[in-house]
Amino acid sequence: MRPRSLKYRNVYDARFFAIQVADSLRSVRAVAQIACQLFGPKRLVEVGCGQEAWLAAFAELGVNEIQGVDGDYVNRDNLLFDSANFTAVDLSRAFKISRPQRFSDMRGSSRAFAGQ
Repeated sequence: MRPRSLKYRNVYDARFFAIQVADSLRSVRAVAQIACQLFGPKRLVEVGCGQEAWLAAFAELGVNEIQGVDGDYVNRDNLLFDSANFTAVDLSRAFKISRPQRFSDMRGSSRAFAGQ
């Protein structure tokens, strides 16, 4: 039986991400700007980040502590942000996000994810 991450390699190919990221960035930047005005986040974790369009948009607005999580099928060469901020996991199974030291003050509340 193939690992699930290999099963999705054909679905989430370079063409999928090229189309998805161009459309996403336009809307993501608008939403990120509103979210930053309302909540002033300082850190962000995105599960199912793909090429990290959301993380890139928030980073453009000054959110510099970011972590993206997605399947191993995501090509690290096409990420829109530093691949050191990307963690590959099997999203079909339960997993833990190990927090880098810079996230040590985060708690599991929505206030923590809003950077407050």
